[in-house]
Amino acid sequence: VSPSTIAKLLGDEKSVQKCTDKKKDNEFSMLAFLDNRKDKAQKLIDQILDTLPKDFEKASMRDKAGLLKILSETFTPKDGTQEEHEPLSVTLRIEDVSGGEE
Repeated sequence: VSPSTIAKLLGDEKSVQKCTDKKKDNEFSMLAFLDNRKDKAQKLIDQILDTLPKDFEKASMRDKAGLLKILSETFTPKDGTQEEHEPLSVTLRIEDVSGGEE
């Protein structure tokens, strides 16, 4: 297809409206899809969170740091408004893992 043909199609208001309508339809379809799956997703999240305490003890420091990052980003308000619940707080316990060598 030549560039001039593409320019003609994209410049046509009817084509632009069709693209806009299709984009809205796709967004609504995706929102409906996600809404239908939210109970399953919540159950899976709950199962994962229930296993975290025992898995966390076995995790590497890198994995623990990654989890802290994910949890803090997920549960911290992003719009600057005050949440109804307490903000997420993190307590770090740093141990000497050097084995006594300097």
